[in-house]
Amino acid sequence: MIRLLYFMGLVDAIGHSQEEVVLPDAVRDVKGLVAWLEQQGERYQKALEGGAVVQITINKRFVELDTAIRDGDEIAFFPVVK
Repeated sequence: MIRLLYFMGLVDAIGHSQEEVVLPDAVRDVKGLVAWLEQQGERYQKALEGGAVVQITINKRFVELDTAIRDGDEIAFFPVVK
């Protein structure tokens, strides 16, 4: 299980500030997580846009889309400020 946190405008876009999820075995990195979340509904699709409009941390460290995910991680999503 992993814990997902959403900040700022993502809370309104997705509809909640946090959730705990069990990922399918095929989801092994941040890119896979974003793709899986986008399959969970239109709110996620619009909010995340393939990871292009968010910064992501794992356990409070900024990461890239190819960073591995492990059970027990806390993953936070922050909208990119333009």
